[in-house]
Amino acid sequence: MNFRLGQSTISGIIKDTCHALRIILQELYLRIPNSEDEWKVVAHDFADKWNFPHCLGAIDGKHCRIDPPLKSGSLYHNYKETFSIVLLALVDAQLRFIYIDVGTNGRVSDKGVWNKSTLKNHMERNELKIPQPSPLPDTDNNFPFVIVGDEGFTLSEKVLIPFPKEQCSGKRNRRIFNYRQVVRRSSERRMI
Repeated sequence: MNFRLGQSTISGIIKDTCHALRIILQELYLRIPNSEDEWKVVAHDFADKWNFPHCLGAIDGKHCRIDPPLKSGSLYHNYKETFSIVLLALVDAQLRFIYIDVGTNGRVSDKGVWNKSTLKNHMERNELKIPQPSPLPDTDNNFPFVIVGDEGFTLSEKVLIPFPKEQCSGKRNRRIFNYRQVVRRSSERRMI
C-alpha cells in the first residue's frame, strides 16, 4: 500500500501517535505508585506471592533488536553482537509494568540505564513517597523497602541483588535468597 508519504513524514506520524497513546494510556496501564499506601500494597503483594517482604518491584533490562540508524556506527551494538535499544522495566508481583525506560542505545548496560533513569533519580531525591524502613515480619529490625534486580545492577540500599555464588557455599539462607530471586526473575523475564 502506498500513501505517497515520505519516510520522514511517516516516522513523524508514528512518533506523534506513540506519544499520544502513551499520554492517554500511561495513567491507566503504566502508573507508578504515588503514595505510601500504594507502595505498601505492592510490597504486600510481593510478600504474599513471592514470600519477599518489603519489595517494591523487580527490575530488569531487555535488549530489543533493531536495525541501526544510518551512520550510527557501533552506538547501538551490544554485548550480544547485535544492534539494540534497552528496555528497563520495573514490574509488580503480578508482573504488571509499573515503570519503563526505553530507547537507550544497546551499548549501555542495565546498570548504566538504571543509573540514568528517572526512577533512580526520583528514589534518590525521596520523591516517590516510599514508606520508611519498618520491621520485617517476626522481627524488631527495621528494613528498607527495596527493588530487586539481578547481578547486572549494583547492590545499594534501594536495590538488592543475588549473592555472588562464591559467597553462598555453606550458607543456606543465601542460597534460599538467590533461589527465590531466580524463580521470580524467570517469571519476570517471560513478561519482558
